[in-house]
Amino acid sequence: MEIRRAIAADAPRLTELALASKAVHGYPPDFIEACKAELSVDPSDLLDESLLAWIVELDGQVAGYAGLSIRSEQAELEALFIDASFVGQGVGRVLWAVVCEASRTRGASTLEIQSDPHAQGFYEAMGATLIGETPSGSIPGRMLPQLRYALSKESDD
Repeated sequence: MEIRRAIAADAPRLTELALASKAVHGYPPDFIEACKAELSVDPSDLLDESLLAWIVELDGQVAGYAGLSIRSEQAELEALFIDASFVGQGVGRVLWAVVCEASRTRGASTLEIQSDPHAQGFYEAMGATLIGETPSGSIPGRMLPQLRYALSKESDD
């Protein structure tokens, strides 16, 4: 398993991965199309130091990626997507640990997560707490779970 920072050239593959990962949950094609703008990764985003992104590769394939932004003492998980063929192999946990460590290193005390309902259980298993709901940026009227994770000095498992 190799972990590396994402670069601008990775943007098309990360967009493809995000859309495919979302589709695994059984959302219809029109729903995925409505999410396309929000889930697309622009190469310029990966050049901006305000957005940090990492890729996990297994056997030369992109198995997952995570994106993070940090504003003062609060970090926000911008993305965490796993290729369906790598689900259950620890890729999500590895990316979670990378995101938490990067947040701590940059002085954040909390990590905010706007989650797909299908991913809420993962974040809760990682120790995040449901704090409410927030409107979807893609689907008018749809509400998404909003979670918060208190970052500590210890390492995340």
